[in-house]
Amino acid sequence: MIGIAIFGYGYWGPKLARNFAGLPDVRIVAIADSDAAQRALAAREHPAARIAADAGTAIATPGVDAVVVATPPAQHRALALAAIAAGKHVLIEKPCGASLDDARAIVAAAVAGGRILMVDHTFVFAPAVEVLASITRELGELIYVETVRTNLARFDAALGVVRDLAIHDLAILDHVLGRAATLTAGRNRRPPGEPEDFAFLALDYAGLPVHLHVNCLSPVKIRRMTIGGTKGVAVYDDVEPVEKIRVYRRGEMPAAALRAGYRSGAVTSPVIAAEEPLARLAAHFVQCIITGTRPLTDGASALRVLDVVDAAERCLAAAIR
Repeated sequence: MIGIAIFGYGYWGPKLARNFAGLPDVRIVAIADSDAAQRALAAREHPAARIAADAGTAIATPGVDAVVVATPPAQHRALALAAIAAGKHVLIEKPCGASLDDARAIVAAAVAGGRILMVDHTFVFAPAVEVLASITRELGELIYVETVRTNLARFDAALGVVRDLAIHDLAILDHVLGRAATLTAGRNRRPPGEPEDFAFLALDYAGLPVHLHVNCLSPVKIRRMTIGGTKGVAVYDDVEPVEKIRVYRRGEMPAAALRAGYRSGAVTSPVIAAEEPLARLAAHFVQCIITGTRPLTDGASALRVLDVVDAAERCLAAAIR
């Protein structure tokens, strides 16, 4: 039986607790939140758990094997380091830390302590993304990638859209492409000192050009990723209720020839399992604890993603001076 403690019971904490509670051989041992109303909610939803106002009390609860950090990013470093020092495995809400230095400190502590560290990049565990990763290997030589994530979204205005929203697409690309990324350009428009609410990023993934657009001002909800190769194009549309992935096939030919004219081929849409990504993530974390397996979204992947986020934020800040 794996005992879980949840730090933070605001927006995301209850969702995580629900998914962990639904797993066999897992129990919610403790929940900590500084807000009395959220503690009352936690007590109603998980009456068998110890409800605490501080993380220290939750960590010290007997039977806690792992800690789930679902607090604002500014608290991630202190809470994760305290949990690791207490010998607990850690699942931490994205971003891994409020800064790249915070994330590096957390990753280093987990490595030194021999603890499992996993970052909650939920979209990586979406069944459609798993299928997309497999299909991408069938597209031949990759030519380009375009991603768009827009709508009047709920996002953390203190972070800005790059750290709060673009990080989703960067995590997906890190998993699907398996290549290191370099930022080549970034554009937006905002008052100096204010978090960005839209951004256009140009990236290079080992020679593969990638264009990423995030926008929380648009009234149109789009969550689309297009991956083009010499054998076809895969379009992943997360807003689409049924055919989330469409694959447009064509015979392999040089990229220059593809620009000569329009060529059509077979269009297929693979079956996507109807599974909740967060449930898959929770199960993966528990399995990693039991087997000692390296998580799919481990500390190393989190640092790769945050390195791009950090570069993008610095680029955007310099562009508006």
